[in-house]
Formats: sequence, C-alpha cells, structure tokens
Amino acid sequence: MNLKSGVQIAGATPELVLGLAIADGVYRGLYPDRELVLTSIADGTHSERSLHYQGRAADLRDRDLPPRERLTLRDALRSALGDEWDVVLEKDHIH
Repeated sequence: MNLKSGVQIAGATPELVLGLAIADGVYRGLYPDRELVLTSIADGTHSERSLHYQGRAADLRDRDLPPRERLTLRDALRSALGDEWDVVLEKDHIH
C-alpha cells in the first residue's frame, strides 16, 4: 500500500489499520501489478461529523480503474471486511 503525500496516519484506530491491511490484500489479489493508494484518513476536508476525524475512516484511490472494476473492488472489499464495515463507492474514491 502506498500513502499519498501528506496522508496523516497518526490517530488511526487499530480497527482501521486492520481494515486497511485487509483492503490491501484484496486489492493485491485483484490487481497484482498495482498498489493500493491511501489518499486520506484524518487529513483533508470531510463533513463535520465524519469518522475520518476520529481515525475510523479512510479514502482509497480508485480513479485509475474503469467503472466496472470500481464496482468489483467495492464488492470485494465489502465481502472481505464484513457487515461491520461501511464500504462506499464515492464519485472519485472508495470510502
């Protein structure tokens, strides 16, 4: 997994770190020639009550994937992470 320049991982909960490790494994399984890019945790601008500011949410880059592959990745992440996780396909990233 690569971190976009400026991403601040300090304050990420242990659960989020575990989830990101699982997400990285899913991504590597689907796209062995690419690396997952983490674009935000507590940095950046999010809604006032966002879980980002609690270290409980992350954004993952998916802009280099075709639309159908974005759906495939979202579904694979949902399956691997389970019902306790909310995996959302946003306009320009996966949250």
